[in-house]
Amino acid sequence: MHEAPLVYTKNNEGYSLVISTKSRKDRRSKLEIYYDILGAITKESQYGEVKPTRIQFASHTSYDKLIIYFDELEKKQMLVKSTLVITEKGQKFLKEYNKIDEFLREIGLDL
Repeated sequence: MHEAPLVYTKNNEGYSLVISTKSRKDRRSKLEIYYDILGAITKESQYGEVKPTRIQFASHTSYDKLIIYFDELEKKQMLVKSTLVITEKGQKFLKEYNKIDEFLREIGLDL
């Protein structure tokens, strides 16, 4: 019997252990990875300086790949890599992604 993996997630009260709905074999799309990275930067910026290692852990990405994604996001003008600040375009991406995700969930589909 295959059990769903347990994952630590960060919330306002600290960290909590939840059951993941994705198996280890499920791969995230690049859009999901971008969303996770930009979302992690948004959350971390509320607490002060944003550090790459914290983004790495929050977005469940290896450090090597994270640096590549930072470059890609900067080329797409969604992130300023040197300061880890999300641009207006990056903020719009997060907002629109949330809208699409919410709509798909309403009609019974997952992104």
